[in-house]
Amino acid sequence: MTEATAVVGFKNLDDLRTIIFTYGEFRTAEEVGLKLPRPIVETLTVQMDDEQEAKYRIYVRQIEEALENPNPDGPSNLILGLLARLALVALHPALDEGYSFRTALAGGESKRTNEKGEEYTVRLPRPSYSSPKLEECARRVVASPHCGHIIFVEPTAVHVWMKEVLVDAGIPRERIAWLNSDVSTIERSTIARQFNGLSAEQPEPGTCSRPSDSAVAPKYDVIIANSVAYEGIDLQVRTCSIHHLDLPWTPADLEQRNGRGVRQGNTLGVINIYYYFADGSSDGYRFSLIDGKANWLGQLIKSSVRDTNNPSAQQQLTPEDIMLMVSRDKERTAALLEGKRKRALEERRAKIAREAARLLRQAVARYARARASDDPDYAAQLRDEAKQRLTDLQGVDRDAWPWQDWMWAAREHDMLVPENGAAPLYEGLRVARPRIGAPDQLEHLEFGRISATGDKIAVRAAGSAVWSELSEVVPRSPPTISRAKAVLAGPTTTTSAPATRSRSASTASCATSTISAGSARATPSSKNSGPASSARSPPPSRETAPRTSPSSRTAYSPSARPTTKTAAPSSRPPSPAGAAT
Repeated sequence: MTEATAVVGFKNLDDLRTIIFTYGEFRTAEEVGLKLPRPIVETLTVQMDDEQEAKYRIYVRQIEEALENPNPDGPSNLILGLLARLALVALHPALDEGYSFRTALAGGESKRTNEKGEEYTVRLPRPSYSSPKLEECARRVVASPHCGHIIFVEPTAVHVWMKEVLVDAGIPRERIAWLNSDVSTIERSTIARQFNGLSAEQPEPGTCSRPSDSAVAPKYDVIIANSVAYEGIDLQVRTCSIHHLDLPWTPADLEQRNGRGVRQGNTLGVINIYYYFADGSSDGYRFSLIDGKANWLGQLIKSSVRDTNNPSAQQQLTPEDIMLMVSRDKERTAALLEGKRKRALEERRAKIAREAARLLRQAVARYARARASDDPDYAAQLRDEAKQRLTDLQGVDRDAWPWQDWMWAAREHDMLVPENGAAPLYEGLRVARPRIGAPDQLEHLEFGRISATGDKIAVRAAGSAVWSELSEVVPRSPPTISRAKAVLAGPTTTTSAPATRSRSASTASCATSTISAGSARATPSSKNSGPASSARSPPPSRETAPRTSPSSRTAYSPSARPTTKTAAPSSRPPSPAGAAT
């Protein structure tokens, strides 16, 4: 097995963008005034014929067996080889049998390798040239025969068959050309100029094409090409359609394909781009992978996210990926794709929440050291560093970590910050959350002093005289995002527990509670609700963001950023029984 290094993602993209834009400038073609043809993209679903379906079922069954009964001693690339054969069969039913550019017309000998690595020769019969994809492509070419068409497909045997299908459909044989490794470099350049309607004679080195070149009648109307034509060949002058019979694996290669026609110098205002997907094949899933990679690349420069993962850096396909690619049930495939997307989203949010918790822990530690320091300059430096981390946290996705409005209490209070991104807790915090078993009712909690070891905090039902300890040890799972969005209320002087709930029952419930993202609302009291220290807290900082109205109870949303503030503790604290210290 070969290992390779890959970029799997980025952290602190804000800093990366700052560096990039300091030394470079990025503009779209529209922004710099380049006139490009408008692409019209269409995906066409083509039914496979009976022979393709029969082979497809055989290969899918072999893949399923390999996944269900993995053989450590078997070939490591067995499944990848079967997937490659599926892609070939989706193009043409005979393509998996070993036809090449030279044997595609009349057949001939083909060398193969058995499971033991031994090479043997087979005789290939004269094949049938047509297949559903090729016929569908030919119909669209024939519909616009007098402009330029580029047909992309990687296997060169299909180049030969595609030409024959086009001829049978009515395209003159002499108007069709190939661009592949069987055509010399000089011939490729000549063919490209004759397709564009330029003189076949190359311009002198260091000079541009003559204006009169554009008046030359084009020799070719159709170019059938593979990766040889991705770079260094201009085909844009009269291209009206680009046809993708198969797909590459990277968005860069797909962009290079389309860039042969969608570029400056095209004399047409519109260009059609066709993607041909075999119905029930892996074509659609493969396209979704490429599209996901392209979107990731766009996030690096254009989006405002801080971290991102590279889906193209995956080292191998998972069994789930493979089953998605070969699934013949459209509804099942769509459901699996949606499930995978949701899991990826939750994993991304969990990662963001953990990173946010790490930043808040750093801010809390710096504020604590600043409060304890006797050196004014050092304390100011610590507060600046902590403030920068809180500022960074303001840009975090609120759907992943919705505690931005609580974090400001770190400036005056020690905080208990769970590593998994759950709610940060601090002395004086009051919350209301849906009651277990009765989500339409609220239960109120208030938090007291954090323990000396920094891993526990006192908690009780609002109004109760009995405190219990809530440990920081919480499940290391992503915060609960699926519940109702958090609701934030302004500061109030008191928060009473529901009258129907006894103090003892409330206390027992509090002792095992964990505040999850999206499940609670904060109502910090103007009085300290927990065991208080003898000294007052420092006065509130002027960094505090605007508060909501005391009477407001509005649904929490990413666009609303009210910040709660905990007032200094009372100079005459209560002395509850069982208080945690």
